[in-house]
Amino acid sequence: MIIGVDVGGTKIAAASVRRGRVGQAVVLATPQTQRPNEVLRVIVQAVRQVAGAEHVSAIGLGVAGMIDWRSGKVIQSVPFGSGVVEFPLGPRLSRTFHCSVALENDANVFALGEALHGAARQYRNVVGLTVGTGIGAGIIFDREIYHGKNNLAGEVGFIIQDNGRTFQDLANGAALKRYGKPHEVTQLGYGLFSLLTTLDPDCIVVGGGVAKEAKIVEKARQKAYSRVYYPGLRQTPILISELFEQAAILGAAELARRLL
Repeated sequence: MIIGVDVGGTKIAAASVRRGRVGQAVVLATPQTQRPNEVLRVIVQAVRQVAGAEHVSAIGLGVAGMIDWRSGKVIQSVPFGSGVVEFPLGPRLSRTFHCSVALENDANVFALGEALHGAARQYRNVVGLTVGTGIGAGIIFDREIYHGKNNLAGEVGFIIQDNGRTFQDLANGAALKRYGKPHEVTQLGYGLFSLLTTLDPDCIVVGGGVAKEAKIVEKARQKAYSRVYYPGLRQTPILISELFEQAAILGAAELARRLL
């Protein structure tokens, strides 16, 4: 059995994945103690509930924050606590379940899931933008995750956008509640414009809580198109996630499958 896990700031979701399909998910609350071992304990609990009596052959995890995918360590992550430094989540899980473990940033596995199984499955070069509590992106080049030299590729939430404020501050879920939909449309549109112009991908897929507001995404798409300098960019599809919460689980499970 291959199990995909999505570790976020408020919940940890785990499910088995077979042939690109997600089984019944187990969803548990993320501990708010900011103690890495507590988060590990809940991840182990979720995996065990999914597996039942079956053998776990590989686990893939998407974790919010800065991840060293090569070593399987969490470098910086809000769920694991502000003081965490190189917590060996992958190796610890591998020892617990006696299986291979793939660890990756949550936006990266979201983008991979959508690129392989969701809204972007017909494209090879994809930006997966997640707009929720924070804003992040996964960049897929030729169906593979692009990490950058420091594993920080896709941290688009820190783009300076308006009077020194960041894309994340201006267009995340809290900003929608604080400033309202017209503000959200404008700021999300500006961010999409930046991604179109900087990366020139085959498509952009928008996920996260804001993506469930289809009218916001549609108006932001038109705002982005209205500002681009090169007419060809207006032909780049800006899509809404098809998989939503399942995307990260599917992307993480795909990375786990490749370890077998």
